[in-house]
Amino acid sequence: MQLAPPDPLRPPTLEDLVIQSTDTLRETHFDMKVPDGWSATVPVLLSPRGQPETTDLLKGCLRRGVPPALRCAIWLSNVIQAVRPHQDPKDWHSYRTLAKVQSLDHAYENLLQTMVVGENAASNTSGSNVANGNGAVLQEEDIFTITERLWKDRLIPTYGQAAGSEAYRKISGITERGEMALKRVLIALEHVLGIIDHAPMVPTLTALLLTTMSESYVFTSVREMAHDTSWFFPISKREHAGYCCAFRHVMHRLHEQTAEYLDDRGVLDVDSLHHIFRDLFVGILPLRAVQRIMDIYTLEGSKVLFRVGVALFVLYKRESAEKLVTISNAQDWWQTMKHWAHHKLFNFDVVLRKAYGVHGRAMRTQIRFPSRNILQRIIKAEEWRMQMEGDDAGGSDDDNRGFHCTPLGLANRDEQIEVSGRVMESIHPVLAKPTQIRQALASWVPITLRLTKLDLLYTTNYHGRSLDMFYSRLQNVKHSIILLEVLDEKPTTGSNDGRAIHEPIIIGMYASQAWRISNQTYGDGECFLFRASPNPKCWKWHPDPATEFDLSKDADFNSNAIMHQFMVGQAGFISMGGNADGSCGLRLNEDLTRGESSPASGFDNEPLHGGSSNSFFSIGLLEVYGLVRQIDGKAV
Repeated sequence: MQLAPPDPLRPPTLEDLVIQSTDTLRETHFDMKVPDGWSATVPVLLSPRGQPETTDLLKGCLRRGVPPALRCAIWLSNVIQAVRPHQDPKDWHSYRTLAKVQSLDHAYENLLQTMVVGENAASNTSGSNVANGNGAVLQEEDIFTITERLWKDRLIPTYGQAAGSEAYRKISGITERGEMALKRVLIALEHVLGIIDHAPMVPTLTALLLTTMSESYVFTSVREMAHDTSWFFPISKREHAGYCCAFRHVMHRLHEQTAEYLDDRGVLDVDSLHHIFRDLFVGILPLRAVQRIMDIYTLEGSKVLFRVGVALFVLYKRESAEKLVTISNAQDWWQTMKHWAHHKLFNFDVVLRKAYGVHGRAMRTQIRFPSRNILQRIIKAEEWRMQMEGDDAGGSDDDNRGFHCTPLGLANRDEQIEVSGRVMESIHPVLAKPTQIRQALASWVPITLRLTKLDLLYTTNYHGRSLDMFYSRLQNVKHSIILLEVLDEKPTTGSNDGRAIHEPIIIGMYASQAWRISNQTYGDGECFLFRASPNPKCWKWHPDPATEFDLSKDADFNSNAIMHQFMVGQAGFISMGGNADGSCGLRLNEDLTRGESSPASGFDNEPLHGGSSNSFFSIGLLEVYGLVRQIDGKAV
């Protein structure tokens, strides 16, 4: 649904006007001219024939470049669209308008105030002017002045970058107030996403966003990106190394001779590729070119970094052939590329045409750039290889860090159900209520989701046993956890006065995408199967180390379908994980009364319900939870 154009006969409202860009980092002024094809009022984009905006139209316009005056509006709405693809386009586009300014500013300032009050209370500062007796920040100073004073000597979070040599320092013209704004946003992000201790792209990304956005808009953008990091940026040492190794893999498959030349000089080593996957080309390309990359990155995510990186390497090697013999190491390569990119004749449009064109010269050897699904599988395969080989290039972080995590919280949902036509009963969680179950789940979900709450969306106690109702309740829920009780097996876990104690069997699965009926498999490698009780254990997907990815074909998830059968949604069942004989890691029938669990390719799980020779079992209570943010209760 496209936002309707404003009525020319009435005064424009906040919903009609588009937020303008502001350079918070450098405090420079923008060219506020809006060229043909764009508009400073709703709708922002129209096709040449006046048709409503489509994703394809938007992508084409992003690749040609967003007018600087509109970048704030477009960048944030791009992020919302990428992170929440199942929402109504009207919701995405609302983030372009002035109607969102007050709510985003208010939420950000409230967070800063909460942080300051909390720090003040924790330090037991006497005679402080920070908070009054009710814990509210005093109004003599605004929250920005207070944080500037309190955090003046506080170090800027680096997320794994070497302190003092952060990439954003290569952006010229950063003012003192701009650096304080950057510090404030990164400290706020650290508070909300504190468990992410290694995401080296975040400081650079935050600084680049601040060249176009206010603090609240940057905070909102990065926070939303963090809920879909597989789309935007790596969040561990091993994942960062996986990105770099995947780039090397792609270079070898698309441009073997260029890749061999680069390998000989160490350009494709992990430590060298930080110019791409940590610095976002800052310091190599002119800032105006980096901002062009950000136009695309905010919607298409990290794939544009692969595309532009490959295109730059190929074009520079071709256009600077006479210099190649003088380049002996990675440092020389990047330094000479920088001079080339800053020359007055450098044309970034040529780079983008190459990045989104067809790779290979002869028609018989033309190779299309790998699809996003293939690219993600290469990254996961590289991570798995490093883990199996004990390669410390990616660090030693582990996705399963034990049960020391803080348990996921439980959201307070005010939904009530009419029972027997008269009595209204509130819906309450049952299976996720035990702390040990929520603690186990917290240690298994992706790192960026460990500070969320479980929100009960569907329960057979109140909503009945129907896949139709299941799909209806979950249609726009991106991250969900299914918990179910197995009735057939009753394991003995101990004794009390000589009597056996039976602990219920609770199993389930985590889905990284919204459940829906589709003829194709969907989901990704973040999906996992688990047994929550007894003896909690999680089985995460891993790629086949022997897999060879054919980049000459635009393969999708249905290639190697069994290995990559993450989620299947049909009218008669849902399942996760698959095998050639038709069995599944976990499969639930259409009325959610019977389930099946067998070892599944890629997950290598035990039968979730126990060691019985029968893979089928009866289902007792079944509950499905979404994940919401702790700070405001909104779905992630």
